[in-house]
Amino acid sequence: MVNRLSPEQLDCLQAAADANDPALYYQLLTEYGFGYGQVAREVVTDTGIYGRTANNFLREKLLERRIPLTKELRAQIMKELMDADLSYRKRGVLVTVDKIAEYHRNVFERLGIPQEAWTGAFLEGRGGLAAFCPTCTEDELAGRSRWSAPREVWGDVIDDLTERSAEHRQWAF
Repeated sequence: MVNRLSPEQLDCLQAAADANDPALYYQLLTEYGFGYGQVAREVVTDTGIYGRTANNFLREKLLERRIPLTKELRAQIMKELMDADLSYRKRGVLVTVDKIAEYHRNVFERLGIPQEAWTGAFLEGRGGLAAFCPTCTEDELAGRSRWSAPREVWGDVIDDLTERSAEHRQWAF
């Protein structure tokens, strides 16, 4: 895996960002060998299981706070996340799941969006950061195991169900 982008690749990413075309930006990232690009592209195009899940999750979390997810707000989120990603890449930083989480938190905070509205934050607490990016490369995962994430998520789900079941049993008699 090549961690650094060539000047030509950075120029193409910059052109996509300048055109405010996150779908193209993340498609290019995918073509350049960065697995995060695939997940992010699904989110910006609202396609695939990852994209639809993330967008529905965001919409529901915002509705809980009585914040409408307008077309303008969604576009602003996508633009700022793309710009933050590009900022790291222009500095030659390997953009790991830690960096992705960091810039999501920063962008959400800047836009007044609750941190828990990012699907990655939900999954981070239930399987680690590797859970939100199943297509990330080993380098992007920064030593995390993609195989431990599903096991941790399902373990948490089973623990939650078992706990709830025990709570309900006490009231059954």
